[in-house]
Amino acid sequence: MIDERQEELAALAALDLLDGADCAEFAAALARNPALAKHVAEMRETACALAHLAPCCEPPEALKTRILLSVGHPAPAARPRARLFPFPVVIPWALAACLAAVAAWSGERYVTIRSEYALLSDQRKLAELELQRVRNQMAEDQILSQRQLADNRQQLAAMSEKLAEASRQASSSLAQMASLTGQLKVANNLMRLNVVTLVPTGAGDTKMPPAVTLWDPAKQEGMLDVKLPALESDKVYQLWAIDSQYNNSPVSSGVFRVDPVTCTACIYFRPDKPIKVGAKFAISLEPGGAKHDKPQGPVVMLSD
Repeated sequence: MIDERQEELAALAALDLLDGADCAEFAAALARNPALAKHVAEMRETACALAHLAPCCEPPEALKTRILLSVGHPAPAARPRARLFPFPVVIPWALAACLAAVAAWSGERYVTIRSEYALLSDQRKLAELELQRVRNQMAEDQILSQRQLADNRQQLAAMSEKLAEASRQASSSLAQMASLTGQLKVANNLMRLNVVTLVPTGAGDTKMPPAVTLWDPAKQEGMLDVKLPALESDKVYQLWAIDSQYNNSPVSSGVFRVDPVTCTACIYFRPDKPIKVGAKFAISLEPGGAKHDKPQGPVVMLSD
């Protein structure tokens, strides 16, 4: 690459007009830049060609005398001669050479600028193509992202539906489990209960059906379902629990009356003392309409 400063020095060097620091600087630039050396050689050839176009003329006598004196020869006798190659004649040729050098430099500069412009134009087109490629890639990526987002939304909706179905199934399973747990508790409670049957004795009405007692040893409580004749207000039925640890002495478990119309009763009871050994029960008819610590009247029902 040849800059403007080197172009100026090349024009002067082609005419051998450089000296001093400029000459040294230009010589170093020629050594580093083969293109500059070639350019100077072309300008020298152009200057030489322009010099040969000048008409022949007789050099001045004074020039010959200066040359002979410079080499140590005595100067010849001066003779008056006409000045055939006056100095003003050289000026137009020098100007022409300079103009030719400037024209050559301008032409080369034009070619260089044009090449640079073409290079920049190509680079601009490449940049536009790359920009269009990037835009197309971004558009494709956006379309793919939208498709992936739509697929993810569909998958999320399907997963939400499956989750809702699983939640419903879990709720149903929990309900079934709760129902089974309740049934299991009832079954466990039933398995824990002791069913004791009481039958009428000779002191009672033998036509009455047996009574049923459900006894829970763990909770020390039970339920009596019985049918007996209705009583007068001054009498009451009393339930007794019989346990061998009390020497078969009955333990009071409460008093009751039957319905005067249906002659039935269903009562929940709890013995006054813990019942541990066995589970036998008896019903007595007690006078006075009150609870007693020991049977006072006849036993109308007794378990086996």
